[in-house]
Amino acid sequence: MYVTRVLYSKICGFSFWYGEGRPRWLGPISYGYPSHLIGELPGDYGFDIASLAKDPVALHKYFNFEILHARWAMLASVGALIPELLHLLGPFHFVEPVWWRVGYSKLQGDTLDYLGIPGLHLAGSQGVVVIAICQVLLMVMLVSIIHIVL
Repeated sequence: MYVTRVLYSKICGFSFWYGEGRPRWLGPISYGYPSHLIGELPGDYGFDIASLAKDPVALHKYFNFEILHARWAMLASVGALIPELLHLLGPFHFVEPVWWRVGYSKLQGDTLDYLGIPGLHLAGSQGVVVIAICQVLLMVMLVSIIHIVL
């Protein structure tokens, strides 16, 4: 946290988004904002009704988890766009290239080919319940590894 405090003191004078004069979640309305949120982290608008940020160690851990989840979301957005682009440009033709209709196709009994290659079914031949169980187990393993590392 020492590095964060040093960077905070340097940034406060240069940026509109950090420090006491930063924008707040209620705008100009006066409110009893928590004293433990001093504007040292990105996105700190003074909103902490559950007091999750009171413990600095927990706040640092939550901050790291937020960055991790943002990276997963960016990866998911690329994973949602690539099949549609490949289908539109022509090198691969998918049963259902639109990401939000893949689950519906699976429930209708369609076999989904991985990368549009016929016969390549990584999780396409199993039922939806088996796929869901595999995803839950993989995410539990990933989060437990992250907890051990952090």
